[in-house]
Amino acid sequence: MQSGSGDSTTFDMQSTTGNWLFRSTHATPGLGGGSNVIFIGNRNVAPTAATSQGGVLYAASGALRWHGSSNSDNQIAPAGPQCGGGGLRSWRVSIMNYTWKSFHFECAHCGQEYKGGPKEVHELLDAEQKQEYLKPGMTYDEVFAVMNRNVDPTKKDE
Repeated sequence: MQSGSGDSTTFDMQSTTGNWLFRSTHATPGLGGGSNVIFIGNRNVAPTAATSQGGVLYAASGALRWHGSSNSDNQIAPAGPQCGGGGLRSWRVSIMNYTWKSFHFECAHCGQEYKGGPKEVHELLDAEQKQEYLKPGMTYDEVFAVMNRNVDPTKKDE
């Protein structure tokens, strides 16, 4: 099965192996010997504008990334690096924020933390982003409202 426009994208569901491939048509993916896996090819152009009613999941240099509706762009799962403490890639926290040039990694194995970037960016946020502030002592419902402020609560997931 394939879809896309022209020479840009391909979606394949390999019925004999159960693999799902999201990739550029000129890429031949290596699946690492896996079966019943999902492959996402590296993006050709990174999203730069805010999305509407959702976000964009993509791969960049092998790392899994999410570009959200508030124009945030975050690394969800890195392709690396290894922890300098134990040499493992077992991250409890793994965030790279290219907008603010910040990062935070916490090794799940040895507990080592790696952090960098500005301490505050309040003056750089627009009015919409300032509505997303989390504050100490917030209840579950308050946090849920912040995280889902663009979601219609009367509609169920389809």
